[in-house]
Amino acid sequence: MKKIRKLAAVLSAAAIMTSGMAVLPASAEAPLEPAALSYTLGALSKPKIIKAAKTTDSVTLKWSKVKGATGYKVYKLVGKKYKTVKTITKGSTIKYKIKGLKSGKKYSFKVRAFKKKSGKTKWSKYSGAKVVYTKGDRKAAIAAYGEYLTRPSIKWAEDWSDSEYSTADMDFCLKDLNSDGVPELMLYNGRASHGEGYVKWMTYSDGEVKYLTTNEGASYYYPKSGVFMTAHMGMGILTEAIYKLYPDGKLKLLGTFVDESGAHKGGNGPKYGYWGKSKKKLSEKAFNTKLKKYTGSEKRKSRKGYKFYSNTEANRRAYLK
Repeated sequence: MKKIRKLAAVLSAAAIMTSGMAVLPASAEAPLEPAALSYTLGALSKPKIIKAAKTTDSVTLKWSKVKGATGYKVYKLVGKKYKTVKTITKGSTIKYKIKGLKSGKKYSFKVRAFKKKSGKTKWSKYSGAKVVYTKGDRKAAIAAYGEYLTRPSIKWAEDWSDSEYSTADMDFCLKDLNSDGVPELMLYNGRASHGEGYVKWMTYSDGEVKYLTTNEGASYYYPKSGVFMTAHMGMGILTEAIYKLYPDGKLKLLGTFVDESGAHKGGNGPKYGYWGKSKKKLSEKAFNTKLKKYTGSEKRKSRKGYKFYSNTEANRRAYLK
């Protein structure tokens, strides 16, 4: 009986000791594990790139300051992956200039914030991608156009015809079709055939003059949007090809619009279009709705206001600027 009472006393004392361990003050607890320490750094908000100032060979990014960040990483898209171009170890620095870029080229950047403490790092989510086109080299473009116009002859409709014509019989005009600071070169050739088109459009990219398209002359453009139209008339049917010209010289066919009014008595022919390479016919309203996604509220300008000059040495000196 005495042994049983003694055992009960021992068990009671152990229970009291165990209870005491469960209510130890926080100051007496063991240090946090590394994973728990990282968690206590707190979440960081995602930075936002708010400005991108560009030159012909650089882009200066500015982003929103992230509370609690001790630094930032700047990334540039290389191929299909974003790679680090700069690690900034100061939370108050929210600006960085990326140098050594090529003129008139497309680049994409992202920024990410981080916070370091006790050897541990907490990362924010990546900012949204900021796509930037560096400025084109206007001086180099003008020089290249001058050389092109002094060639004895040039191919005309380069994408489908081998016909060549004397440059001495042509007129030229400079017009910035996409407001990138570098004008496009347009040539008028009265000796070209109706099918080849009388006006040739070219741009400057990657250090050379590049062919865009030809058309009969009537055309419109949206300079801020970089969208322009070329027209072809045949059998009373007007066909307009609508293009988007990017600052890096890439040309994208947005769609084709067809107006058959002139081919029907009373001018009541149908008007319709095809978007991209699709063969699905769209109404005039549906087609214009798609076009507005690129042009917005911008009003189109007519090529009729362009001023062409005879391709003479004197005119090249005077107007190739």
